Parts: sequence; structure tokens; C-alpha cells
Amino acid sequence: MGACRLPAGLVVALAIGLSLTACGGDNDPSAEPPTTAPPEAADTRPSSATEAKFPPDFVQQVDPICKKAQTQVDKLVATEVRDPERLKALANVYRDTATELEGLKAPEQNRIAYGRFTDAFRDGEDLFERLEAEVGRGDSSAYQRVTSILDEVNTDVESLATDYGFQECASG
Repeated sequence: MGACRLPAGLVVALAIGLSLTACGGDNDPSAEPPTTAPPEAADTRPSSATEAKFPPDFVQQVDPICKKAQTQVDKLVATEVRDPERLKALANVYRDTATELEGLKAPEQNRIAYGRFTDAFRDGEDLFERLEAEVGRGDSSAYQRVTSILDEVNTDVESLATDYGFQECASG
């Protein structure tokens, strides 16, 4: 007789409460690993052989423009670049070259590839403008990056030129 008796309703309520808390879980999706992979880097290589094959007459229009740009860049970097005017001149060479190349009408099947190629010159323009701005803000150490930026831009241009058959552009 000393047994403790709980009302039946309380026992049922406790049983239901315990079962619900045992089944619950954290529904916060931030604790879960992502279900999709991050995007992969864009491939700048031609997606087809047709895209990479430029007609010889078009190549003959592109190559002299590249040759002229390379001659101008070589003159500007013949000695160490230590003034903002030469940085601006380098940016202008890449800008003018991109503009001149963009003025050519690329064959329809080569439009995307040619856009990548002219974008490499626009990237050169942008990088040298940024460097010029850093120098303008008083960061003279920016001059130390001229060679590496030049190498980066030339590598991009030469790589694409090789893929697309622009011999003068690829010879750097």
C-alpha cells in the first residue's frame, strides 16, 4: 500500500512528451554540409576545334596588331619602370590594342574565343591602371610588381594566342 499512483492522463501525457522530444532533431540547415558543390573555375580554352580555328585571313589581321603592341611594351619596359607616366602608358597600350582588336569582326564561330582573347588585353589595361592608382596613393612599392604583372598578362595573351593560331601574338 504505499505505492504511488499517478492519474492515467498524466502518465499518457508524460509518455507522449518523452516520445516527442526523443524524435525531435535540429532542423537548422546551416549545420548540414552543402548539397551542391561550389562552381568550378571557368575554362578559357576553346570548347571546340571549330572555335579555336581562326581563318588565315583573320589571323593576318590580328598578328600585326599584337606585334605593334609588343614593340610598344618592350620600349616602355626596356629600363626599370619607376614613374607613373610609364604605368599609364602601359595601360594605354593594352587599352588601345584591345580597342583595335575589338574593331575587327571575328568570324561568328570564333566570337566567344575572340572575346576571351581581347579580354586578356583589357585585363592588362586594368592591372596597370590599378598599379598606377597605387603609386598615385603613395605606394612606391607597387613598382616592384610591374614585372610580375607584365609576365601574368603576357602569359595569358600568349597562351590564348597559341590556342587560336595567332603566331605573332604567341611569340611574345
